[in-house]
Amino acid sequence: MRGGINMQKFKKKIDIVSIVGFAGAALAFVATQISSWSQQKEMERTVEEKVNEALESINTYENEES
Repeated sequence: MRGGINMQKFKKKIDIVSIVGFAGAALAFVATQISSWSQQKEMERTVEEKVNEALESINTYENEES
């Protein structure tokens, strides 16, 4: 009888470890997605900034030529 109780506790510990492991994997996935989204937004800002600088440069050049 005593061996059965220990086995039940062991199975509960395995279940808890499995749940914690799954939760950790889910959090890692969410963190990766947030990081990816953040990097993409930063890239969009950088591209927009470079495009605006190029357009400003073109406008300045055209105004000097006029």
